[in-house]
Amino acid sequence: MVYYIDSLKGDDSNSGTRESDPWRSLEKVTGAGAGFQPGDKILFKRGCEWRGSLVPGSGSSDRYILYGAYGEGADPVLNGSVELSAKGQWDLYGGSLWMSRDSFQVDVGNLIFDDFSSIASIASIASIGGVKKWKMQNLSTEGDFFYNERDGKIYLLSRGNPASFYRKIEAALNRNVISFSHAHHVIFENLHVKRGGAHGFQGTHSHHIIIRNCEISQIGGGLCPGMVETRFGNGIEFWGTNRDQLVERCRIHDIYDTAVTNQNHSGEAQQERITYRDNYLWNCAMYTIEIWNNGGSGDGGGEASTLKDIRFEFNTSLYPGCGWGTQRVDRHGYHLNFGKNTAETGSVILKNNIFYEGNGFLIADLAGEEEAPWWNHIDMDENCYYSSIHKDKSLWLINCKNQFDFSFNLDDFERYKARTKWDLHSVVHKPDFARLDNHNFQLTAPPANFQCGVR
Repeated sequence: MVYYIDSLKGDDSNSGTRESDPWRSLEKVTGAGAGFQPGDKILFKRGCEWRGSLVPGSGSSDRYILYGAYGEGADPVLNGSVELSAKGQWDLYGGSLWMSRDSFQVDVGNLIFDDFSSIASIASIASIGGVKKWKMQNLSTEGDFFYNERDGKIYLLSRGNPASFYRKIEAALNRNVISFSHAHHVIFENLHVKRGGAHGFQGTHSHHIIIRNCEISQIGGGLCPGMVETRFGNGIEFWGTNRDQLVERCRIHDIYDTAVTNQNHSGEAQQERITYRDNYLWNCAMYTIEIWNNGGSGDGGGEASTLKDIRFEFNTSLYPGCGWGTQRVDRHGYHLNFGKNTAETGSVILKNNIFYEGNGFLIADLAGEEEAPWWNHIDMDENCYYSSIHKDKSLWLINCKNQFDFSFNLDDFERYKARTKWDLHSVVHKPDFARLDNHNFQLTAPPANFQCGVR
C-alpha cells in the first residue's frame, strides 16, 4: 500500500491511499505507524513542510517500509521546531528583554534566525541564531536567550520586537525529529530533516535501517538528558545496540555536536555492521564521526559489548567547528573521534575519505595500548587530508595512557603513519573536488557556499 501526505491540501480524514486523497499531518503518520505493513510506502509531498516528530513502523527482511517523497520540487522538510515569527508571539518583559507568549514543555535547544543557510559567509554568531544561556541574569548581548523550565517560556534580548527585528525565528525543540528505536527494515530517503533541538535521526535496539539521499541540517543544542548545563544533538545517532545500518549519499551539515555516530555507554550493547558512505558532512561543531562503545562505564557492560564491522568510506568531511559550529564554546572541530571503547572489537574501517580544513583531523582515546585492544582493529587508509589553517597545530591527538601521548601536525605525517600503522597510503594534499588526483572518491564538487566563517 502507498500512502500520500500533503501538508497543504491533505486531510487526516482522507484515506491517504491515493494522491488525490492524501493525509495532512505528521501526527497522523506517526499514529498509523504500528499499522503499516511490510512493503508499504509512506510518501511526503515535495515542496511541503511538517513540524513535529516521526516514529516509523517496521518492515520485514524481504519487504522494507519506505518513508520517502513524491511530486516535484524540493525534498519534503520535517521540522523539529516551532515558528515564532509573528509579532503577537512575543511580549515585552522589560527593557530589551522579550518573552515568548507560548510556553513549551521541552527545552528549547536553539533559536534560528532568518534561515541562515542562505547566508554565504557567516560574519557573526547573531546571524546564525540565538546564544543559549543557562540563567536569566546571564543575558547580556543581542541574541542571547534563556529557556525557563519553570514557566516553559523563552526570554530573548532584542532591540525591538524579535519578530520585527528578524525576518524569521525558529525555536528548535529538544526532541528527535525521527526516532527509530526498536524499528527494523525501514528506508528513509529524499527527506530533509531540520531544526530539531535533539538529534535528527536517533534510535537504539534497531536494525536494518537505511538512511539515504537525505539532508539533515540545523540540528541540536538541547539540554542533554541527565546532565547539567550540557548540550547535545547529532545528525544521525545509533545509540546502544544497533546492527546492519546504512547511511549513504546524505548531506549532513550545521550540527551542534556530531554529524554521524554509533556510540554507547549505557550497558551491554552490540554495534555491528554499520556503514557510512558517499556522504557530504560539514560545519559540525564537535566531530564529523564518533565511534565508541564503552558498555556502561563501571557496570561491567563492556565485557559483553561488541563493536564490529564499522565502515566510514568515500565521505567528504569539511570545516568541522566552523559555520554553525561556532556557536558551541566547547567545540573541538575535529573530523574523527575514537572515544573510550571497552567492547570486543573487530574491523573498524575508514578509507577513501576527504578530511578538509577544520581544527584537527583525529582525537583518539585509546586509554593504553595494553588496555585498548581496538588499536589494532582500526584500518585507516587511502584518505586525503588537508589543512591550510592549522599546519603547525596538533591535528592528530592520540591518548594512550590517559594523557595525549602522541600528537602530530602536518609536518609529522610520516611519523604519524610509522607510529600508528594507519594511513600508510593516504596523502596530505589539497583535493580537487572535481577530479581528485586519481583517487577513486567518485564525488562531485561541494556546494559553493562552503564558508568557514568566524572562529
